[in-house]
Amino acid sequence: MKKIQLHPGIILLTFAIFFMVISIFNFQLKAVSQGFAPAYSLKNESLFYLNKPMFDADISTFKVLAGGYAQDKNYIYYDGRTVLGVDRGTFEVLGYGIGKDKAGVWVFNKPMGVNGDTFKALGNLYYQVDNNIYYFETLVEGADVETFVPMSHDYAARDENNVYYRGRIWEDKD
Repeated sequence: MKKIQLHPGIILLTFAIFFMVISIFNFQLKAVSQGFAPAYSLKNESLFYLNKPMFDADISTFKVLAGGYAQDKNYIYYDGRTVLGVDRGTFEVLGYGIGKDKAGVWVFNKPMGVNGDTFKALGNLYYQVDNNIYYFETLVEGADVETFVPMSHDYAARDENNVYYRGRIWEDKD
């Protein structure tokens, strides 16, 4: 049996490549931990969302929140677009695409015109404000507030009278 002898240069080159790969991977983890999500990227000292420039964003203070929202020292953003009129100092994310500030509830980048103090996230993109149930920004017609509950399937919910899918009554209840 012939013994294989490795050249020291090959071993050194293998270790160098290994450490370069680890360094690149570590850099990517560091970028994510600083609040950048895959939809956001930094190119030539400019911030982009899905390859669209975010001209208003302050890169040094920019961070991704949750639910599609991000912020910097000046603005709140939803999916890369500036949310106009929101109070950045009191804004908090309540769920995917849903947030609130001192003035009320925001869905995506639009104010809902409802009181944030009576807002209650229910799950599966449903929420309650006062005696009304909403699916994102759409009022769920006929929903019974007392018995309304989200189901385990995304977008589905039920009350004692109906089953709902994406905020509309699902005719086939079986």
